Amino acid sequence: MYIDIDIDIDNFKQFNDTYGFSNGDIMITFLADILKELKKTTVQNINLGHIGGDDFILILHSHITVEFLNSICDNFDTRKTDLFSEKDVIDKKYQAVNREGQIKTYPLTTISLAAFSNTNFIKTISPRELGHYAAELKSKVKKENFLRGKSGFIYERRIH
Repeated sequence: MYIDIDIDIDNFKQFNDTYGFSNGDIMITFLADILKELKKTTVQNINLGHIGGDDFILILHSHITVEFLNSICDNFDTRKTDLFSEKDVIDKKYQAVNREGQIKTYPLTTISLAAFSNTNFIKTISPRELGHYAAELKSKVKKENFLRGKSGFIYERRIH
């Protein structure tokens, strides 16, 4: 059995466009550092991968807990404030241009985690299908994160 945790930085393009690519690189690096620290401090066998851009993956070869997932989110939310202006941290939001070219208000950047096990599937599915499944789960989390202004996760346990 293994657990797949897909991790994505929410509204990363807007953060990058507002705060600059060098700060975007810093955010990606500090998320990677959080995940590397987790790998070192946990007793679990964890494989860490950088899919590209602001996307990461953790593969665990044992079970996970809600506390484990919360610790990733809480660590990110605590440390991210160093990358925003004091005003934006106080306001808990910032303004950025969206993909349609309109100025929109965004909560401080969050991360979305989609966790599931290979035992969630009755039949073997392809890597492409796994990618689509993870993207659907992360999409749900991103919507909740936007409303709450906090990082979050889905730990899917249903069988498909």
